[in-house]
Amino acid sequence: MKKPNWFKKHLIDTTGLSLVATPIFALIETTKGEMSFLESIYSRAGATATGYLGKAFIYSRGRDIIRNFFNINDKTSEVVQTTTDAIYSGLFNFALGMGIYTFTTNKDLGSLVESSFWAGLVGTGVGPIGGYVIDVFRDLTGIQKCERDLYPKKIKNLGNREKKIALGFVSAGLVGLTTIVYGLTSQ
Repeated sequence: MKKPNWFKKHLIDTTGLSLVATPIFALIETTKGEMSFLESIYSRAGATATGYLGKAFIYSRGRDIIRNFFNINDKTSEVVQTTTDAIYSGLFNFALGMGIYTFTTNKDLGSLVESSFWAGLVGTGVGPIGGYVIDVFRDLTGIQKCERDLYPKKIKNLGNREKKIALGFVSAGLVGLTTIVYGLTSQ
């Protein structure tokens, strides 16, 4: 595989991260009772927009730097990869939550910190999923092979066309999940 340009990698990482994080954060935001349905939609739209404007690039580039610094790759144990992704994502999402919720909600500082704490906590849980999705989306689009033990060999061994079809199904499923979350939690 040839090395992808940074912009293509950014679009792929951002799309994967946005698709997997949106239904999870939407569920937390709308069921916790502190954020309205519309505030959640604005927050998710803001998170996705800022992702494409560079936030996801910073996230995935930071993840790559942390993995390189600690010599972590796809062949490193899943426990180490998962733990690293969890810690990194928790810290990143706490800081990001403070920024996003400041502009998308009408809350006092204490509520902003609490909401950001929850974003960080959820980020800790979502981080391993996000890290896995980055690796899988990079593989499914042909920009970087994924050699993780959790990545099914049947998918890993598909041809490029079949991988893109699989990517379409995964993406459609995550959009559908977001639709279900908002459909069940709307007021």
